[in-house]
Amino acid sequence: MCTVSFTPNPTSDSPFGFTLISNRDESPLRITSAPLESDGQIYPRDEEAGGTWVAASRNGRVGCLLNGAFVKHDRLPAYSRSRGRMILEMFEYEDVESFFREVDLDGVEPFTLIIVDTYGYNELTLWEFRWDY
Repeated sequence: MCTVSFTPNPTSDSPFGFTLISNRDESPLRITSAPLESDGQIYPRDEEAGGTWVAASRNGRVGCLLNGAFVKHDRLPAYSRSRGRMILEMFEYEDVESFFREVDLDGVEPFTLIIVDTYGYNELTLWEFRWDY
């Protein structure tokens, strides 16, 4: 089971500070790159599907992907896009609300996306987004 833990820990230097810890429950045979920096984000890359399960941007947004959503689902033989691409696509949007409204999830396996955002807000904002066909 994939897990994520989130704890806000503001300091005088970082009023929106937090800790996010993620455990990816995936086959140890699945090839993953070391964290890389690209387009202002840093993330480990799943070399099989081209996505990631956790990423952070320079503008204060962090995303963490968990497999599945509300109920256990039967996997299809193929999906049109990797759910691990959803985090990277999220960074293409100006704000989280736009991502939720506009992202095309047709053909994407069910997932839960945890987003921590400080960009454009005057507070630390935690989002939970679930996609279940």
